[in-house]
Amino acid sequence: GDDEEELAPIDQIASADVLPGPEASADSVATAIALDTALASTDTEEEDDALDLPAFLDQCIAHLSQDDPASLRHWLESQPALWSLQMKPHIGRWLLQALDERGSPVSSDNFEVMLKFFDMDHVLSGVDAWFLQSLGYRLRLRHELQPGHERELGRRIAAGTPVHERFDLVRRAMKQLRRPFAWPGALWFALPYGRAPQMRRLVWNLDGGRIDHLGDAIDVRQAQFWLDAGDTSRMSTPRRAVAAARCVALIWVVGLMALAVRWLVADIAPDQRGTEAMQAAILLVGGPGVAYALWEFWIAIRGYLHWQCAPEGEVVRWPLLRFFWVPLLVGLAVLEQQLGYTVAASWLGILACVTGTLRLCRRANITFSFGGWRLLFLIPFAKGVFGLGALALIYPYFSAGLGATFWLIDALRHTRVLWEAMRMRFRRPVADSGT
Repeated sequence: GDDEEELAPIDQIASADVLPGPEASADSVATAIALDTALASTDTEEEDDALDLPAFLDQCIAHLSQDDPASLRHWLESQPALWSLQMKPHIGRWLLQALDERGSPVSSDNFEVMLKFFDMDHVLSGVDAWFLQSLGYRLRLRHELQPGHERELGRRIAAGTPVHERFDLVRRAMKQLRRPFAWPGALWFALPYGRAPQMRRLVWNLDGGRIDHLGDAIDVRQAQFWLDAGDTSRMSTPRRAVAAARCVALIWVVGLMALAVRWLVADIAPDQRGTEAMQAAILLVGGPGVAYALWEFWIAIRGYLHWQCAPEGEVVRWPLLRFFWVPLLVGLAVLEQQLGYTVAASWLGILACVTGTLRLCRRANITFSFGGWRLLFLIPFAKGVFGLGALALIYPYFSAGLGATFWLIDALRHTRVLWEAMRMRFRRPVADSGT
């Protein structure tokens, strides 16, 4: 019949190829699907003519998705099509192929019942164990993503969260992920501090950040928004949008409360109300812009410090410029001072001094603690830092020299690592001798 002609090209399910683990994609797993060469036998084809195989596979998948393990086992045992010892293994492998193609939700218990019933739960079954592990992982994920299975899903994506908080956290997150993406709703949900990184961790834990194949269970655009908004390692439009929304919310809440108190308590003359209203408008309109600019400035400072203070060997942008950055600042400060631009020289010298100091302290793990009795030294220490800062501001040569000294100490501490990095970067490829 037509049905068996469609299924006949599927040759073998046992494959010698070793498939990736549970993190493998559906496409890579599907390449390992094959059917036994015995499908071409005349007896099998004659028995298959009496069975509507696609409809029967649909029934099997429906029971796998909906039944409990005991009911599923009873249903499988009661099917005449599965009583034939010759047909049963072939139907089991067809069922595996259909499950892999459709990605239907199946619990781990039901998957184990199916494997045991079709005698595919051991290494002698001829089915690739890696394929079965990957397929079971994907089907179980689909099962846990269904509404009502938040407790099971919580053990997967929120294992580090206390048990008494896990259910509410996952239920709230999945409710948001199932909604069609809209900027107002997503930004409103992202207002609480820490919400974006938290959502990113949950989405990432679904399947290692691979969300394209989950489009029937969650909104892919919504999930991608949280992956971008919660990624603090880079800037993105969602991350900036969340920061801007928080700035607007903060300034408006604080500003409206302050204005309400002022209008209720202060005695404002009628001729001053127009001026007061204008000032309130400037606060509510310009305040969020100023707050957002400060946030961008802070993010830039953090990025700059990470670029300079990252451990040696960590991949950073422009490594050569990073290494010679402090000497470059020192040289510019000296040049500006020689040309008579004292203010510019002072700021360049201070930047070189601060950068060199932080670079040495962070990479050498030098910390200053004033807890306990050491608190007595806080004021003298602050006076010393203030005095050095004043000298650095007044004398650019002093600040530039201090920055160069700290940079040189740090470079000497990492001489071997730096030499190896430079040698690997600039070494010439060895010509092939042809032997």
